[in-house]
Amino acid sequence: MRVLIVDDDAGLRDILRDRLLPRADAVDLAADAATAEAMAGRGYDALLIDIILPDCDGATLIRRLRKAGVRSRIVAMSGGGPGRSALEALASAEALGADAVLFKPFDTPRLLDAVFGAARPAAAAE
Repeated sequence: MRVLIVDDDAGLRDILRDRLLPRADAVDLAADAATAEAMAGRGYDALLIDIILPDCDGATLIRRLRKAGVRSRIVAMSGGGPGRSALEALASAEALGADAVLFKPFDTPRLLDAVFGAARPAAAAE
């Protein structure tokens, strides 16, 4: 299983990668929406996307990816941000096509369940 993590926090990206690697075949990292969009067509089985990114709202990124035909499992994550609660942000992401949502902070079992629990291989979805 291949996973793409999209988060602007380098430390968090590394922690998430370390938690996913024992169960994933590969975990790639993107720091912003533009990089994620460029990488999304590489056959990822799951994308873990933060809602607050430096160049684009994560919910908008999810909408763009779905519109572009990305059928990978998408897990949105957020701890909230300026003027927006995590609940509002994640509800928006879910409405735009996220398969699962995670409220930060979350533990490893919850992360693994969200990413691998009902994952659908990208190759099978095409």
